[in-house]
Amino acid sequence: VQQLIDEFNKLDLKPGIVAVEITETLLMGNFQLVTEKLKLLKERGFSIHLDDFGTGYSSMLYLKDLPVDTIKIDKEFTKHIETNAVSAAIVKTICSLGNTLSLGIICEGVEAQIQSDLVKKFGCRIIQGYLIGKAMPYDDAVELIEKYANRR
Repeated sequence: VQQLIDEFNKLDLKPGIVAVEITETLLMGNFQLVTEKLKLLKERGFSIHLDDFGTGYSSMLYLKDLPVDTIKIDKEFTKHIETNAVSAAIVKTICSLGNTLSLGIICEGVEAQIQSDLVKKFGCRIIQGYLIGKAMPYDDAVELIEKYANRR
């Protein structure tokens, strides 16, 4: 944690620009210790994202006790939202919960425009998946970011 904070300060980054993603696996070790470390990171300007939300047995408890800024809806829920009413209802409910709690929401696994349209309708403003782009080498990612930044 201290190494992250030192690098963050050394680079003089703006608060909120770096997100730390956590998964339930990380939390299973020592929940209280991890919570303390995440609170320290949040106090120092890091955003905290809870990855694969909805797949763990106690995700709701994490929302209550962790300093989470954003929840990432697992791609298994997003995968069939255009054809499966249960999947759509789950994504819609998680989006509603996130918005009610003033959390950011990211839907993972968005591969088609109809999925993007649906999650937007449900209240999700950020998507991740092949619709945006596939995994790419570092240099290509930097080029894409620079191209996007120059358009703004």
